[in-house]
Amino acid sequence: MIFKLFKILASNIFSFGGIFESFKKGPKEIFKNIFLVFILIYAIGAFVVMYAMNMLAQYRYLITIGEASLMPVLALILAVFVIVFFGFTSVASNYYTGTGDEQLLSMPITPVQLFSAKFGVSFVTDASIGLLLFAIAAGIYGYNEHLLTNVFFYVGTITTALCFSSLMVAIIYLLLILVLLAFPVLRKKSILNGIASFFIIVFVIIYSISNSKVSTIASIGDMEDLQRTLDPSVEMLMSVTSSFPVVKFLSGAISGEILPILLMLVVFAAVIFGLIPLCGKLYTKTLSGFADIKSKKLTAEKVRQVIDKDVHTQTIFSALYWRDVRTVLREPTFFANGPLMVFLLPFIMIVSFGIGFASAGNENVILELQQDITKLFSEAAPEKLSSIIYFITIGSAAFCVFMGNSSSIAVTSFSREGKAMYDLKAMPVQNNLIAKAKFAHAFTYIVISDLVVTVILLAIKMILAVPLSALEFCSIILNMTLINFAISLVLVLVDMFIDTAHPKLQWENPVAAFKQNLNSVLAVFITIVAAAIVVGIGFVLPKNQIGITVIIIIFGIIGAIIGANYFRYAEKRISQM
Repeated sequence: MIFKLFKILASNIFSFGGIFESFKKGPKEIFKNIFLVFILIYAIGAFVVMYAMNMLAQYRYLITIGEASLMPVLALILAVFVIVFFGFTSVASNYYTGTGDEQLLSMPITPVQLFSAKFGVSFVTDASIGLLLFAIAAGIYGYNEHLLTNVFFYVGTITTALCFSSLMVAIIYLLLILVLLAFPVLRKKSILNGIASFFIIVFVIIYSISNSKVSTIASIGDMEDLQRTLDPSVEMLMSVTSSFPVVKFLSGAISGEILPILLMLVVFAAVIFGLIPLCGKLYTKTLSGFADIKSKKLTAEKVRQVIDKDVHTQTIFSALYWRDVRTVLREPTFFANGPLMVFLLPFIMIVSFGIGFASAGNENVILELQQDITKLFSEAAPEKLSSIIYFITIGSAAFCVFMGNSSSIAVTSFSREGKAMYDLKAMPVQNNLIAKAKFAHAFTYIVISDLVVTVILLAIKMILAVPLSALEFCSIILNMTLINFAISLVLVLVDMFIDTAHPKLQWENPVAAFKQNLNSVLAVFITIVAAAIVVGIGFVLPKNQIGITVIIIIFGIIGAIIGANYFRYAEKRISQM
């Protein structure tokens, strides 16, 4: 029974079976799935490479100071932190899944069986990440310490990953259960999804900052700078091992020591056969209240106040537009996986570049850059200066295009509706108006991306004292905006075409509408290709206003043609959804 429940609960998260089935549905599905696999491999590969470089730099430094034995402790601590981040995200996102949980609770299923299945879903996610992290760190340590021929080295690494993954997931569930029992007001799906989104953002920021600094220094090969950077970490590591000898003892499992391995197996068994049965009944108690609809009777005076305050007239288009906006903003999963990237991506880049400057070790780096830029602009001939401004415009526009369209708002226009699509179709509203409102919502983030990049360019101009006149700077912003709007017009319409043709309306977990939607994968690829095309065309066309005008006209015409056909198609297709 537990395994059957696990399969049901995991269907919205581990939907690989659906991917393989899609390969039988024709060339379009095969094409989309190939890109899904490609992007998945790329994302995992990038993470593996960055993490491996970081751990390799850490190990090399530990060797230089004669503390190579601390490598298993470092691997254990870092892996546990990552497991906690992803574990909290997995647990919070799947703690309550809506009507699915209500149906399961109405069946003759014991609380322990239900909680065991829930625990299994989160555990599989965390254990996969834990095994990957421990395999990288242990691989580096085992290869250099000649442990690869020791069978217990592999047993210890796997046992460590399973033990700490299960323990962290159990602790996270136990904390959430106790908090939700003590504070029933927090039993809201939006709150848990918000916490999960917050943890992901914090992890991305912390990981990008720490990894960027260590990787930059390691690639330069400056051991003195690396020592200054890692010294505080090593001191903290030594403090942890001296204050908590059990950490040092348990990390010995990675080296193949028998006793730590046996102890971890005992802990793993205690979690599976002890904590899970203990938390089962408490968990089902916390589910009561998530879906409760509370109402209260209003007095005549209160009704009049509500009417006077909240009732106002607006056009149908405006009502549809703001309905779509609120749907995204009110659902933390939609916001975190979509519009947030418009703001988060520039922030991560700024932090990474800032760390790069700081780790360069030169206090006058900004002053030197200002001098170099001033020299470049002052010595450039009029044609070269025009070419420089041209490439700044093209590059900024390409970044705008990528950032604005990476939100996946357009390509999930109808997928986000899910079962609410039936409510939308039941409204006395023209289908054409629904499509136009969703188009306007998607294009809103194109405008926001343009404003964000404009602020970034203005900041760069002021900080680096770029010698551009106000007219030249305004020309860059205007041309960047027009290029961005022209290309994004095409991309938004193409994305909406994709989602209108094949919307994913059957889902229980809102994550499925974004992350597990093949439409989003295809849209990301198209966006990357479009940004690359902009840059590529920029090298072919004349490096002046004529080239910029040609780009705007070409994409403007393509967008107008696609738009005229799309809205006619959407008017018929929405009725068939």
